Parts: sequence; structure tokens; C-alpha cells
Amino acid sequence: MQDLLEQSRTAWSDAYYRGDSEQLQHHEHPDLHIVYEAKGIVESNINRYEQIAHAVKNSVWKPQKPSIEIEEFEFNSTMDRCIVRLKPHENLILIQETWIFEQSWQLIELRFCQKKPILHE
Repeated sequence: MQDLLEQSRTAWSDAYYRGDSEQLQHHEHPDLHIVYEAKGIVESNINRYEQIAHAVKNSVWKPQKPSIEIEEFEFNSTMDRCIVRLKPHENLILIQETWIFEQSWQLIELRFCQKKPILHE
């Protein structure tokens, strides 16, 4: 199951950096939410694809790739939900992706985390 998820994540990431709205829609769940913790903003995908297509058309779609050293996968017991944590180093989560498997893996939440260290108890 993790192999299928990794394939979906790669295809989604490639589509995102190319600005391929059609492929993004294939890999993103219709109820996708994008959370910006530092700004306290939650966005849906209502206008997402049109905005990306517009940016690509006007040659202003230039997303930056974050520097990630660690990827952690946490599957639920039924292996149909996975949280992926992307970290630039051990004690900091930069981005958290939540994926669900229905007929295929789809991204349902993309969370840009506040830059604060993880405290271990």
C-alpha cells in the first residue's frame, strides 16, 4: 500500500510543480483543505485549479520546493489513511499531508505547519 501511496505522491508533486491542474484534480480529493497554520487560514480547492491554470498561462507559476530531509509515514490500522510529515530536520515539521484511499490514494489535507520544534515527552 505504501508503494501505491508513494507513486500517487510523486505524480501529485510532479503535477503541482508543472502546474498541471487536470492531474492535480485526479490526485486531490474533492474535499481537499489547505491549512496555513501561521496565518490561521484554511482554503478549499474551489478556485484552486483555475488560479493555478491562470498562473501557468501568465508564466507566473513558480512554486518553490522546500528542503526536506525526512519523510515520515503514519498509516491507520486499516491502511486507508496516511499522514505524511515532511521535515527539514529531526525536530521540525514543515509540511503535513493527509492522504486517504478510496479507489485510489488522494490528498485530502495539505498543512503548512508553524515553524516550531516538536517537543518530545
